[in-house]
Amino acid sequence: PQPWELLSAKTTILPASAKIRSGQVCASFLAPAQYTITLRLMSNWYEKAGILQGQDEPEGIIFHDIRRTVKTNMLSAGIDKVYRDMILGHSLRGMDVHYMSPSEDDLHRAMARYTEWLDSQLILQSVDHSVDQKPKKG
Repeated sequence: PQPWELLSAKTTILPASAKIRSGQVCASFLAPAQYTITLRLMSNWYEKAGILQGQDEPEGIIFHDIRRTVKTNMLSAGIDKVYRDMILGHSLRGMDVHYMSPSEDDLHRAMARYTEWLDSQLILQSVDHSVDQKPKKG
């Protein structure tokens, strides 16, 4: 079965760093899961958000930017490679094909961990880092 066939979640979450170069984080949420995310739908989202898109735009985002960002962020969040690959729809390779068979609960836990990590990044970005801190005497 395909990874998305294993997940029976009622919501589908597509996190993405929509403005990778500027360091901003954007998360898009769809519910319920019966909606399909198409390139046209994503194009409409980006147009409404004022985000440049396409290879012809110097700062334009393309679909693979999102996949690359999600996979990189999952690594930063400590998600195992097998779970990253399955969640992103990549085939298992090598010995993993024969010996790895994560359960639906495993994939849900991996996504929960990733979601917690994303939340923490949003909180970190909302902190004003410009305040000067005086060193403690001691």
